Amino acid sequence: MLSQKLVIECQAGLHARPLSKFMQKVKTFKSDVVMVTPKGEVNCRSIVGLLGAAVKKGTEVELRVNGPDEDAALPVLVNLLDSLADEPVEMPGRTEGADGRPGGVAEAEKSAGEGRADGPPAGDKVSGADPA
Repeated sequence: MLSQKLVIECQAGLHARPLSKFMQKVKTFKSDVVMVTPKGEVNCRSIVGLLGAAVKKGTEVELRVNGPDEDAALPVLVNLLDSLADEPVEMPGRTEGADGRPGGVAEAEKSAGEGRADGPPAGDKVSGADPA
């Protein structure tokens, strides 16, 4: 059995997309692969187990490889986990505004306040009463 400790540097931690890539690579080897996390040992062929470990950025994990191709598998898998840190974090359906805040918050705040001073624009009815 071979093992190596590493710190997860993925910006969003190990979520579905990077774990999918990792698991695809694990499946190319015959050896058993286990990740030791603060929550315990996880079989690296189980997406449910890996997602359940909820490994966040900065977490130290240990990768253990045991089997006929462990010498080849360990460095490849460690390098893959390290390279996942370079991937951009994308959040479908969310955009970034000019101010860098998600969803263009500043633009929404600005447009919500246009045409208003301390109340509704002139001519708007404030109550249901008719000004006769």
